[in-house]
Amino acid sequence: MTAMGMTANLNVPVFVISTIAIVVLVGATIWLLRRGDVTMATLLMLLIIDGGNAVTALSVKGGLGLINLPLFDMMIASELIAVSLLNPASVFLVCLFNCSFMILDIVFGARAADLNHYLAMSGWGVVISRPVLLQIAVALGTYQWVQSANKALKRATKAERLAAMEHEIAEYERNNAMQKRQLEQSIKYLVDTQRQVANGDFTARVPITQDNVLWPVAISFNNLLTRFQRYQREANELERIRENMPLIIQAIREAKMTGRVPRVGRTGTVVDAILIELNK
Repeated sequence: MTAMGMTANLNVPVFVISTIAIVVLVGATIWLLRRGDVTMATLLMLLIIDGGNAVTALSVKGGLGLINLPLFDMMIASELIAVSLLNPASVFLVCLFNCSFMILDIVFGARAADLNHYLAMSGWGVVISRPVLLQIAVALGTYQWVQSANKALKRATKAERLAAMEHEIAEYERNNAMQKRQLEQSIKYLVDTQRQVANGDFTARVPITQDNVLWPVAISFNNLLTRFQRYQREANELERIRENMPLIIQAIREAKMTGRVPRVGRTGTVVDAILIELNK
């Protein structure tokens, strides 16, 4: 009955025009939201809510009556939207606009007989204070709630960042410790191989394993050992040739003097090919 009474008291042409305007604004709001422009879309929503309530209150036939006062309570919706989607402090601007409009409409706007009678019986303060205090209470309450929620969110975000940093530090320390162990093991491989070579084992090589972080150095060191081993073999062979050369020369001289084929034992060097030909 109340809603039907409020609708029946409206100025129909103004109501129709305002309804069309609201539909257009709603369409524009949806378009802005799809584009991601939340701020402009929120401002349009505030215009739709407060503008719609204002037009409805101003277009009542016969002036504002007691049945129309709940329209002012519906204006808290704009405060809820403002504090949720805009800067939380913007709720006080919306509250100021709503309170100013309500006071001006009640004081200077057209009033129905029942509202004038109620004002005469209860006083201006009672009629005006209730919707105004409701707006102020909602503004203060929602602002405090949003501020507390934002602080809690910041604390949670900070805690998440600290946890992420602690995890990264722990991961870094684990990786650093693993790399340190691998480096120590790689150095040990080099030292052990060098010790074996110093003791005369020229076949020793640095292990090329997955955990050897000094593998480029190990490969170069192994190549050096391979070349050194080859040079060592060649030096040993040259030394054996030098040691056996006097015997070979003596055998050749005796063969010339006696006319016999020289008989010389093999030396295990490249000279053996020559000795084989001489012994034929």
